[in-house]
Amino acid sequence: MDQENPLQRLRIVHSRLTRAKAGGQRQFGNTLMAIANRLPFPMTAWAVGLLMRLPQRGVVTVATNVPGPRRPLQIMGRRVLDLYPVSPIAMQLRTSVAMLSYADDLYFGILADYDVVADAGQLARGIEDAVARLVAISKRRKVTRRRGALSLVV
Repeated sequence: MDQENPLQRLRIVHSRLTRAKAGGQRQFGNTLMAIANRLPFPMTAWAVGLLMRLPQRGVVTVATNVPGPRRPLQIMGRRVLDLYPVSPIAMQLRTSVAMLSYADDLYFGILADYDVVADAGQLARGIEDAVARLVAISKRRKVTRRRGALSLVV
C-alpha cells in the first residue's frame, strides 16, 4: 500500500474491508459455489481448468475482521497455546496472508509459492514492522491520555 503513515494505512484497510463486506463479494462467491454444485462435474472441472490458465500475478490477501476465540481453548484437557491461521494458495495464487486473533494475541500466517515469490520473508518483516509501529503509537497515545482530562489527538 502506498501510504507511509501507519494509522492512515490501517484506516484505509479498514475502509476497504468494510466496503468489500457491504459490496456483496461474499454473496457472489456463495452464488458461484451454488451454481457449481448444480452443474455436472465435467463442466465444472472444465471451467475451473480454464480459470486456472488465466494469468495471476497479484498478491492475494485474505484478511478478516472476525475475531478468533477471546479465551484460551483446550483440546483433550490441554491448553491451546497458539493458534496459527492458514490460508492456502492454489490455482496460480502466489501469496496468501491470513490474520487471526486468539485470546490476547494476534497471529499472522503467510504462505507463498517460493518458485515465484522473490522474498516472502520481506513481506513478513514488513507486516511485523507495521504492527510494531501501530503498537508504539498506541502506547504513546495511552501515555498522552493520562496527562489530563483533555487531550488533543492529531
